[in-house]
Amino acid sequence: MSTWVSTKRATELLGVGATTVKRWADDGLLPFYRTAGGHRRFELSTVRQLAASGQDQDMGSRFTESEVRQWFGALLEGNHQQLRARLRELASNQTDWFGAAECLSAVSRYAGRRWADQECSTLECGLATSRLMQIVCAEATAMDARPGAPPCMVASVAGDRHNVGPMLAELCLRSRGFNAYLLYDELAAEHLVSYLPGSGLDLLVLSASAWQSDALSLERYYRDIAAICQREGVRIVLGGDGAWPSELEYGYRCRTFTDLRAAIDSMDAR
Repeated sequence: MSTWVSTKRATELLGVGATTVKRWADDGLLPFYRTAGGHRRFELSTVRQLAASGQDQDMGSRFTESEVRQWFGALLEGNHQQLRARLRELASNQTDWFGAAECLSAVSRYAGRRWADQECSTLECGLATSRLMQIVCAEATAMDARPGAPPCMVASVAGDRHNVGPMLAELCLRSRGFNAYLLYDELAAEHLVSYLPGSGLDLLVLSASAWQSDALSLERYYRDIAAICQREGVRIVLGGDGAWPSELEYGYRCRTFTDLRAAIDSMDAR
């Protein structure tokens, strides 16, 4: 199970003030949940990872709270063509689609927090999320894979129905030349065990959101398929904020799209 810490403890571990921690949380850079009393709680492993990264203030400057709010408002307005143009501009400003995906992840988390804090309705949160997925899907579909492109499957683990992250991963991977396809249904380990042998798959990306906090279940899920992936030569990436094993015998652990970019770079270098 994940360990959660208070804002005060997070400030001690990060070496910054409470205002900075709250700003990073509001910008989507530091995921959290609220207790029944309205207090923020942060996942200890994520706080420690951020503290170890040494990025400090630079983390808050990549995509500001104001930009996140502007994106959320634009999604509610719902002009499809304008949103797609805005998305392409974001990718250009962020250098590549991995950078854009980091920003859009912050927008998605912001929508979820607003709904959880009763600052927007279920309908508004749903509309913003749906329109975000529509434009991401449209951009990914527009990226035709070249002949012979390495096939890549992106899916969520069983019990996880959060598709924004996997959809963004599909877009990023297509931008790097993979023939990536996203499974919209959650994927049980036994289905993968029967599918992988002889599939010809080059890369498997599995996503587990922060709601997947049962570390033992996710470790079993990973171990059920890791040996087959290694035997079949299928590279594997474990993504999202779920409680995946911290050390892998095979594959890559990616919490962010920056991590995913680094993993792909590492694969290309081999």
